[in-house]
Amino acid sequence: MSACAYLSKLEAVEAALDEVLALAPEDEPGSVQAASQSALARIRNKHCALDLKAAAAFDASKEWMANGSRSAAAWLAGRNCENLSVAKRRVRLGRALRAMPVAQAALAAGEITEEHVSVLDRHLCSAVADRFVEDEATIVDRARTRRFVPFSRYVANWTAAADPDGADRRARARREGSHWHASRTFEDAVAVDGLLDAIGGSIYLTELQRLCDLLFRQDWAEAVERLGEGNVTTADLRRTPAQRRAAAQVLMAERSAGSTVKGCPVKPVLNVVCDLQTLAALLARLEGRDGIAFPGERTCRLEDGTPVTPLEALSLGLAGELRRLLVGPDGVCLDYGQGRRGFSGDLRTAVVLTHEFCGHPAGCDVPSWRCEIDHIVAFTDGGPTAVANGDPKCTPHNRYKETVDRRVRKRRAGPGAPVATG
Repeated sequence: MSACAYLSKLEAVEAALDEVLALAPEDEPGSVQAASQSALARIRNKHCALDLKAAAAFDASKEWMANGSRSAAAWLAGRNCENLSVAKRRVRLGRALRAMPVAQAALAAGEITEEHVSVLDRHLCSAVADRFVEDEATIVDRARTRRFVPFSRYVANWTAAADPDGADRRARARREGSHWHASRTFEDAVAVDGLLDAIGGSIYLTELQRLCDLLFRQDWAEAVERLGEGNVTTADLRRTPAQRRAAAQVLMAERSAGSTVKGCPVKPVLNVVCDLQTLAALLARLEGRDGIAFPGERTCRLEDGTPVTPLEALSLGLAGELRRLLVGPDGVCLDYGQGRRGFSGDLRTAVVLTHEFCGHPAGCDVPSWRCEIDHIVAFTDGGPTAVANGDPKCTPHNRYKETVDRRVRKRRAGPGAPVATG
């Protein structure tokens, strides 16, 4: 294609965009706006594919050296008045796509996003390059069909399985690199800053979020009492999220100081989910059978979804710091039948550990440990209180489901009939 033809086609694309921009999407009905989102996503992804491909080609052409620029990214940042870090990212991802033909084709088809490419680029290294060539089609298919957060975790697990020794080295480096600083300012306030490894950070964040949720409910109840039910928004709460996080830090310290059993502090309970094949492969490798490979799709994570290496899970378990729920093909399914309605205790734990996120059909990234456990088949319809019939739902989605269910039951029962839900 000649230079003139290339530029003229780009100008045609720009002219088409100008025509669409002249329209008013807010004047369209909601159904049209919803349908347009898929088309816009494909256009956005295809534009990204063109942008990254062009950035990598411009970098390889060395044309940016003509005016003395130090790099293609520096030339782009100066010429287009864009953020230098954004320009560097475009050039880097454009280069990376050359080694990802399946991902490049999927991006050009509008099926995956730039963020998917960024995840692949972040996790790929020379140690897993050969394995990636074999598995790229499977990985990209997951990018097409999974929500972004589960896909990111899938790639992290795939990388750790493809390079187990490297995963163990990185985990050890994170532990050794942990640090925490706390110091008084000149006005006697305290400034804190630090870095925690994956397991320690998971313990910290889980408890921090739990206490922040508690403080949010307290603030909401106070606002309802002050303004009345139905009149409260988050802007009416007496503390901001940042202030609640600060209060939660103090609350953690107060509870740590006062919560002891026979002079020993109470340790938090960590739950890890590990599939049987991964555990068996780890034990075989520890016996010296290095030819044993970890399964390509493994499960080795904490309750909040934080990936851990099999060696970390095993070492913590042997040290007595980890309670393990091993879910395998012959695992026992806890079942309270019709004798008990609510999911609690070990039954709740089992449901949480066998799901990563809220189970709403439209998709939801709220982790399962923060969710309520809902019956798939309603309790009032004979659904058992069992792991197989439990589904995590975040509070808004669980309330939405109950509202819809109540309306359906009311229509079925007819006017004036009592309505039961569950």
